[in-house]
Order: sequence, then C-alpha cells, then structure tokens
Amino acid sequence: MSDSPFSDIAASYDADFSALPEVRRLRERVYALAREFFPKSGLVLELGCGTGVDARRLAEDGWEVIASDPSSRMLDETRARCADLPSVHPLRMPAEHLACVRDRSVDAV
Repeated sequence: MSDSPFSDIAASYDADFSALPEVRRLRERVYALAREFFPKSGLVLELGCGTGVDARRLAEDGWEVIASDPSSRMLDETRARCADLPSVHPLRMPAEHLACVRDRSVDAV
C-alpha cells in the first residue's frame, strides 16, 4: 500500500487544523452524538483517524477503538497520542478496504 498524501502534513496537522475553533466545536458535537447513539461501551472502528484526537476521546469515554488510517505518519501521531491507552488499536487501512471487516465485528463505525 502506498502512503497517503496526509503523511506529508501529519506533524503539523493538529496545529493547522485540529486547533481551529470551528473544528473543536464540530468535534464536541460529534462526541455528543456518539454518546447518544453509540452503545455505552464496545468496539468502535474509526475510519480516517488522523492524529488520533478522536480515538483518544472515544477511548477516554469508555470505548475500545480501532483507529484506522491509510497514512503511516498519521498513525505514528496516533500511537504517540494514545500510547497510554491500551484500548486504542492503530491500524493502517484505507476506508475503501472496509469490506475486510467482518459483519457485526464492531459496535459502531
């Protein structure tokens, strides 16, 4: 698998994107929806986890997280951010390979 173009910006992604106020507001809304509609615990498959910001938050909220991304460097950032959370499992996988995930093997995507 060739690496993603996002690998080139992985180190600066959070400073350039994640720190934006509108991105933080959107993430808080997504977390609220996850708490409302996801099961209270279980296994979440996150597609395009990027630097692991959301994977970390989901794990802190009680979910086990498969944090997938096609970018090896984004996954390096995820591993560093979530190193203290054994419930986060980085996986290099582009979203178009979702078919390799068995039906009903995760509780939420």
